[in-house]
Amino acid sequence: MRSNQTHIFRLEKSNKYSWIYSMASDLPTEFLTPKIRIETFNGFSNVKGVEYYLRIRNTTNWSKCKAITGLFRTNQKGLYFGDRKAGKTKTLIVVKFVEGGLQLTEYGKGIYPKQVVRSLLAQPV
Repeated sequence: MRSNQTHIFRLEKSNKYSWIYSMASDLPTEFLTPKIRIETFNGFSNVKGVEYYLRIRNTTNWSKCKAITGLFRTNQKGLYFGDRKAGKTKTLIVVKFVEGGLQLTEYGKGIYPKQVVRSLLAQPV
């Protein structure tokens, strides 16, 4: 996988606490599925600072699908970040909500550029 890959998702369905998106781009990805779900953090875990969860569609029931990462707010409106952990390796994921969908950028496996995270957090809203 390239070191930086952006995927476009279109909003398919929404309700009060979750949004289902379909991948509009055909770029290969190691962990994303053609459908993903963003849901509000419901407070059922001890995680601090998470506003949303990102789930992939790996089974037929969304409640049993794998939550890839929590999404943390940045200082930019509509921009969130999280990390996908696989063993001891973390991969940075940046989600930007746009009208009618979202852009999801994944940095290459094991790439977690701290300067990007600092930049996301430092820029004003």
